Amino acid sequence: MPNEARSALVFRAGDCSAQTDLAALYATQSIARGEGSIGGAWATGMPALNDDLAHDCSIAASQACASGLSRLVVLPVIGNASLEAVLAWYL
Repeated sequence: MPNEARSALVFRAGDCSAQTDLAALYATQSIARGEGSIGGAWATGMPALNDDLAHDCSIAASQACASGLSRLVVLPVIGNASLEAVLAWYL
């Protein structure tokens, strides 16, 4: 979700089949507008697909690659003409 200043996206909630503590993993991390697939979806307001996370520059993509995941689907959630959240599914 956007932080209070709306200057970056921060992790709020998630689920991992490997039972990874995502809140702890991303507690101090953020994604800037336009950064990687997730930041790109925020910047454009459009969904994004990424079939090769090795070339995505965000911290989330780096962590996903380290966990053996390689693909991503991103869906921006827009409400009242602004971004409310970004949903990301890693495969």
